[in-house]
Amino acid sequence: MEAVRVAVHLRVKDRVRVLEALRAVMERQGLARADRAAADARRVLVAPSHGEWTAVYPEVTGSARDLARGLAAELKAPALVVGTIGEEALFYSAYDDAGDGVDDYHSCPDFEKEFGDDDASPEELERTRGDVDRLAELLGGLGPGADLLRAALAEARLERLRDVDAWQQRPDVEEVLVRLRDALKLPPFADYEEMVSEGEDGLDVRVLAFRKPRAERGFKLPFRPRGP
Repeated sequence: MEAVRVAVHLRVKDRVRVLEALRAVMERQGLARADRAAADARRVLVAPSHGEWTAVYPEVTGSARDLARGLAAELKAPALVVGTIGEEALFYSAYDDAGDGVDDYHSCPDFEKEFGDDDASPEELERTRGDVDRLAELLGGLGPGADLLRAALAEARLERLRDVDAWQQRPDVEEVLVRLRDALKLPPFADYEEMVSEGEDGLDVRVLAFRKPRAERGFKLPFRPRGP
């Protein structure tokens, strides 16, 4: 299975607001702050703000979309999940300031299917083609980068994995990422492990950890009735 890298970008300049929102979202899920080293902790890294955006990196990549929805609604700000699967595929999901999905793109929807799964349905294919106009409306315009991004998404798109020609050169996922980043003015793309490493080298990152509170075990003294 190819490695998945994912980042959650929030259209918020103030990292303190993002940290507070992250705590609130986790508390609503019944999670409390925990030690970063706890084995059962859910760890999320919040990077320094970059222009209009603050990036959040969940250690568990599969939680990114739920995290984006929750943070977008809490912050009343758009959110964008961006991810790659190895060097083979790229995807994004965009959410409005209520946490509702606005746009989805996947360069190859079949790529994440397990052995024995059905291919992507016609509905999934239609839903994941991406709509740069929707992104532009969500973010207040993309400028001249919109046309370049639209072309890059269309060129990288592979409708059916079974149609792959192993001998045909396909667009580099990194090139599509560059178009996406330039059009939306996103921070450089990274994942949780990369950001932790950069933080250890001096970058100002914050890692928050959460887990289900453990019931405190107390010892009750045996009841002894008082004598007369």
